[in-house]
Amino acid sequence: MKNSVVNPYLPGWEYVPDGEPHVFGDRLYVFGSHDKAHGQKYCQEDYVVWSTPVKDLSQWTCHGVSYRKDQDPHNKDASKELWAPDVCQGSDGRYYMYYCLAFVPEIAIAVSDKPEGPYAFYDYIRDKNGEIWTEDLPFDPGVLYEDDEHIWVYSGFGSDPFPQAESIEDLKKKDQFKDAPDDALSMILDQLKVLANTSKQCTCLRLDKDMKTIRETSPIAPVHRNAQGSSFEEHPFYEASSIRKISDLYYLVYSSYQGNELCYATSKYPNKDFVFGGVIISNGDIGYKGNKEPRAYIANNHGGLVEADGQWYIFYHRHTNGTQFSRQGCAEPLTIEADGSIKMVEMTSSGLYGGPLPANEVYSAHICCNLMGPSGAHQIEFNQELPVDMPRITEEATGTDQVNQYIYNLRTGAVCGAKYFAFNSENLMHVKARGQGSLEVRLDSERGPVLGLVEVNTVDWENYELKIEAVNGIHGVFFTVAESSNGMDLSEFGFESDI
Repeated sequence: MKNSVVNPYLPGWEYVPDGEPHVFGDRLYVFGSHDKAHGQKYCQEDYVVWSTPVKDLSQWTCHGVSYRKDQDPHNKDASKELWAPDVCQGSDGRYYMYYCLAFVPEIAIAVSDKPEGPYAFYDYIRDKNGEIWTEDLPFDPGVLYEDDEHIWVYSGFGSDPFPQAESIEDLKKKDQFKDAPDDALSMILDQLKVLANTSKQCTCLRLDKDMKTIRETSPIAPVHRNAQGSSFEEHPFYEASSIRKISDLYYLVYSSYQGNELCYATSKYPNKDFVFGGVIISNGDIGYKGNKEPRAYIANNHGGLVEADGQWYIFYHRHTNGTQFSRQGCAEPLTIEADGSIKMVEMTSSGLYGGPLPANEVYSAHICCNLMGPSGAHQIEFNQELPVDMPRITEEATGTDQVNQYIYNLRTGAVCGAKYFAFNSENLMHVKARGQGSLEVRLDSERGPVLGLVEVNTVDWENYELKIEAVNGIHGVFFTVAESSNGMDLSEFGFESDI
């Protein structure tokens, strides 16, 4: 039996969002930025690369640090974070990593003999005069190498005008910043200066064979303020450019103005005529089968498409620890239809497993893909944590080099759910929890049939066991809090046959 890879697909202690998946040789590599648990900013760590055999997407290996912040000549003091990268292989067999530093309007390039690195600084993308290209706020590049005459880099960041402020005092007058500490507000002021001139569109750069010099630029997808009357009007480009060529179509995957969703557009050309195709995934399942309310806490999203062993997947990320700054990579299988279209897919716990997980195993609660508080799920605001009465996925040290990720602060009315599992008459359930209150176990949704009730009353983690009616078929497993004034924590759950 194959190993049960789950979402998030990397170990629970790892935070690699903005995942760009690529197959090189017989391995699938993921290149992304690198957050930390309880982070105070995006991308606070150096780049790392993870990979797994194409034939077994459960055997992930970390190759260690691939590139450090201080390797960039414009960041010798490592004061700027490394934002989302992308990688391609050039005609010389080497691997070129395109990246940007936080709020620095330029795209840098590093190079390595191996996809996993280590990478060495190469240069910056430059115009024909040799000057570093800084137009249209270069940002989170996506790259596609076809041949030496067709090397494409996609970049852009667009939004409504950002708040105008000249001082920390000005920022404190605005609701979204009134509770932020002064050091954070100082950083925001610096950022606003850069963001004052955000992109007008997603821009396609055609590079020369040196992998760095611009031959031509082309606008290909409009941002919010320029999208009226176009196919992008309802889902304008915002950020997170990712590009693939599949059969005779070019697919631009991007994060829309809505922020939580990854969309796609297609064209027969790499640098013109892109038409909006649809939404691939939302990290709150907004829009999936008409759903209008988030099924998990939402914030930004970034990812890309990859084919591994004949199956296509979309990589994306979710948010943990109650902030925008502790993101973990997830992935879902999808189908590219004969006409090139992609139907929206659902967030699941099974992800790269490719089907329902076996119910007769024990799973960490952090694989739950649905998580809602007493008043539902909400947007996680920039530089603000979730309200104190809201549950979140978080972690704690276990006394070893590893950590235990769990769901924290489940109060009356809260819901968490994992999908999907293949049941075969399992009628004994295990739950590991702590706190005080009543936890209902339900099938399929928070309103589904109740399998049993767990009465939790302990300060420390405790294993609870309950007999349930035999279950068969494919189902989701949901936990609803019937009563808990001070909150409960959920660490593990699992099923087995009572024989």
